[in-house]
Amino acid sequence: MKTFLALLLLCSLLVVMAATEDDLGCGDVSKENMVISTALCDACEGLFDEARIGELCRSNCFQNSYFEGCFDSLNLR
Repeated sequence: MKTFLALLLLCSLLVVMAATEDDLGCGDVSKENMVISTALCDACEGLFDEARIGELCRSNCFQNSYFEGCFDSLNLR
């Protein structure tokens, strides 16, 4: 499971790092914060084994209750 999450994180980082700020669609979010937030959502998706959670976590540029729930579920507070 740890290997899967590590690979998922690596893939997410590569995709986001390759994107330009305009491609990301969240003008106020820096690329660095986008990478971290995307990795958090991907880890949450892997934790719960539910693909829709990652999508919901990333919605509205991470400004939603799913993002906060993932943050809490991963014990990051």
